[in-house]
Amino acid sequence: MAAFFVSYTRSDHAWAEWIAWELESAGYTTILQAWDFGPGSNFILEMQRAAAESERTIAVLSPAYLSAAYTQSEWAAAVAADPTGTLRKLLPIRVRPCEVDGILRPIVYLDLVGLSSEEARRELLAGVAGSPRRKPKASPRYPGDLPAPPFPATSAPIAAQEIRFLADCVVDETSIESSIAILDANPRICFHPAVLTELARLEDWWAHFDARSEVFPWSRDNAAFRQTDLTRTRAQLRDHRDRIASVLAGIPNAIKRCREVTREASEELRIAALAQLARFLALQIIRLIQFTDSYLPDSGPVPHVSFPTLPRIPAWLVDLVPNVSAIGELVFQENQFLLARVGSTESECETLVVPRYVGQYLHRSNKPGDENCYYRWILPQWLHYRFERPLPGPDSWRIWVLTDGLNRECWSTASARPWET
Repeated sequence: MAAFFVSYTRSDHAWAEWIAWELESAGYTTILQAWDFGPGSNFILEMQRAAAESERTIAVLSPAYLSAAYTQSEWAAAVAADPTGTLRKLLPIRVRPCEVDGILRPIVYLDLVGLSSEEARRELLAGVAGSPRRKPKASPRYPGDLPAPPFPATSAPIAAQEIRFLADCVVDETSIESSIAILDANPRICFHPAVLTELARLEDWWAHFDARSEVFPWSRDNAAFRQTDLTRTRAQLRDHRDRIASVLAGIPNAIKRCREVTREASEELRIAALAQLARFLALQIIRLIQFTDSYLPDSGPVPHVSFPTLPRIPAWLVDLVPNVSAIGELVFQENQFLLARVGSTESECETLVVPRYVGQYLHRSNKPGDENCYYRWILPQWLHYRFERPLPGPDSWRIWVLTDGLNRECWSTASARPWET
């Protein structure tokens, strides 16, 4: 029998995996959907088995968890088995700010909100160990010696909100949820450590180019030949460094503009627009970094490869039909894309990528102003590429021409698509 069944909702899977990992590292056993429910298994039966075969249930509390329908039966089973809380069958762990009410309200929860990883780890392990008291090791300070609070009371400034990444170019959408509630604060993008590491390597090369260039496998017998190649490589490095700097410099304005345009949209579409913008920005930076692999080697026999788990990012950031896009599947959960000429009129267009079936449907139906496609695909790319042409409104755009990766075009809404023949 497992010690803990970790109950969570999809948006909190990163927290659930962290909790399960720390518990198993401390010697406990866990059951976690992401780790233990195999392909082809019955989800409902697996949940029932997990709850029945675990000594205790951990509820990963967040606004999404408390509003989800299916999670209620998971924690309710633990409450029913231990209605007074004597056996501590249910252990709620709050990972995001949320108000706990109803049946869960009287149950004391562990609170990890705002803690560092080390503080959260100590709190987690102390909580599951069931220490009956938390008496401090040192004597508490005499309350009469505490300074009076300032008046009027001042609150600490709100920390900048961040759009974070779970992987190189995979956005953590839950990091956007809290930021959109703050009307006057635009979130900043916190790229994945793998991206930051490669950016730091690029800057290190630039700062120490002459010393680092000793690793180049060029002939050292011909000084003129070597100097020519060094000059060309330095120019390439400068070009890519400047292009990356340009992308990074445009991020704050792109995020601000995205928030302004989506102010009247639904919360789901506001989150989706910011997430898509962050994905396109990350892909563009990764693509530029990948270009440097061939001419910024590391010392030693093994060539440097940035982002070894990713395919090469193509010019349009995703592969176009007739190819299947592996990077599109990873980042956007779509694997077939077309180029679309998009704008308010046929003469006022820009070229963007859209999922194949979305583009074909909107082109064939000659349908203007599809809101879902606009906020998920048109707006993020328009802001990412910083087109000079004014952004069309969500109701005043349409797809005029579709093009595949072989430059085969489809103009007429009634004609057959050349990539389908």
